[in-house]
Amino acid sequence: MTDMHRYDVLGCMGNPDVRTPNLDRLAAEGVVFENAYTTYPLCVPARRALLTGKDTRRDRQSSIATEEWNFVRHLRSAGYRTGLSGKLHAYPEMIPELGFDFIEVAEHCIGQKGVFVDDHYHKWVNACGRRDRQEEWQFPTEFPKSPPEFQRNLQAQIFPYEDEYHSTSWTASRAVDFLKNASGDKPYFLKVSFLKPHHPYNPLARYAAMYDPDRLTLPATWTNRGFLDLMPGSVRRALTTRMAHINYDLSFLDEKLLRKVTAYYYATVTHLDDAIGELLKHVDRENATVIFTSDHGDYLGAKGRLFKDPVCAFEELARIPLLMSGRGVAGGRRIKAPASLLDIAPTVLGLCLAEAPPEQTEGMDLTPVLAGKATIPDGRRVFCYSQDWIALRQGEWKYLMRYDGVEEMLFNLEDDPAESVNLAGRPETDLARQGLRATTKRELAVKEERT
Repeated sequence: MTDMHRYDVLGCMGNPDVRTPNLDRLAAEGVVFENAYTTYPLCVPARRALLTGKDTRRDRQSSIATEEWNFVRHLRSAGYRTGLSGKLHAYPEMIPELGFDFIEVAEHCIGQKGVFVDDHYHKWVNACGRRDRQEEWQFPTEFPKSPPEFQRNLQAQIFPYEDEYHSTSWTASRAVDFLKNASGDKPYFLKVSFLKPHHPYNPLARYAAMYDPDRLTLPATWTNRGFLDLMPGSVRRALTTRMAHINYDLSFLDEKLLRKVTAYYYATVTHLDDAIGELLKHVDRENATVIFTSDHGDYLGAKGRLFKDPVCAFEELARIPLLMSGRGVAGGRRIKAPASLLDIAPTVLGLCLAEAPPEQTEGMDLTPVLAGKATIPDGRRVFCYSQDWIALRQGEWKYLMRYDGVEEMLFNLEDDPAESVNLAGRPETDLARQGLRATTKRELAVKEERT
């Protein structure tokens, strides 16, 4: 699992610039879900949904209760050895009740007690005399304390230490240790959760050298601002405000800086790809299933924005990479029907235990689809929540409605993958809009009732 990884920053998803040979090979050998969505384009609620297989609108920032069902603890009770290397980002952090026998955490600081002290990665880095100040400075509360150069470059700086001190290298090394110690007579589940390509955009120098910023393709909506005229007022205001996350001044974001940020973002993805390639050398692919995904994306210049503010379920934030390969997967296929992060929990249970998921999980067990014995229905609906909006993806349509129902957006993603033409309010699409709106309002009512 990666963090803040756009769905289209993979070679196998048609990106002509980024270098991801190991993930591309994984995709070619397995199944690619071309239209997979997170449940909420923020780290904590998305990761909670992944573990529990369920999501509710108001639980977007809440903890995972120790008594709450999650699939990792379920696997451990069934005899699996379970491990986590890297980012968990769910409260409480390191308690064994979450289900992990082995846990070595590398975290972003989100204000919880102990981070940069008890976090395994940062504790180790500090002990080695190499404090990861870039990671600390990236947060809005700490960003104003960072050097002016860091602020002007919107966190795009080369990692200042040797390769082994980068969080990607550390996370991979701890995962390899787990795999080397995995007993052949006991099944295992391992979650390897990298901090990157989440900002700060700080790759190793040797990976940054692979990318010429002047040769990269930028999003169409970076320069074409005409789409803003078709957006609802609140969205237009959010997309044009100078600041992001209160403290990040986007007035620094000109084309030259965006090219640098994009090059560094791609460089961290290539580092991740190399790390995943090393991990796969320690995996018996005939007897194991590999799942690759992320929690959400990054605007990365689209709609004139960077990071994930405004938190709205546009494709750049809501759509995520999802690849599955190995045991139980009839490979060489690409699936266009929508999938959800909620599908991970029931699918893992189906692959590992061949049993139906608990009633509280809301996703689909994709095991029959992976085996080539079933298909995802073309009319399947998946939902994604955000700060003030709920989004529905069904077929070629993407419909977004504010919770109060006052504002809405409608896009035909086959004709307009960049979401640059809001079709809500046009007579020729009104019948489709009314049906999608009714479905969305029913979903919202169900979530409100459960909450």
